[in-house]
Amino acid sequence: IRLSNDELIFDEYEQMMGDALIEYEEHQSLLEEGYDSGYDFGYEDGINTGIEQKEKEMIKKMLEKKYNYDEISQLIGKTIEEVKKIEKEII
Repeated sequence: IRLSNDELIFDEYEQMMGDALIEYEEHQSLLEEGYDSGYDFGYEDGINTGIEQKEKEMIKKMLEKKYNYDEISQLIGKTIEEVKKIEKEII
């Protein structure tokens, strides 16, 4: 019930994941067109780092709003153990 009442966090997470997917699809399109001669693997690492940072921000917000580990795990797609580990990192 609480999850359905807090659409702001869910919407923000969906937006973040959508942005990451668009970036990935654009990059894949360039690779398919043959522009991969100067591809830097740091680009993909940067995207992944950005996604991880945004997930940590979302987990922090959810913890502040008193979401339990199970709810966070279901919404973010990480195990409860991963959520607890991230919690220790951000405190």
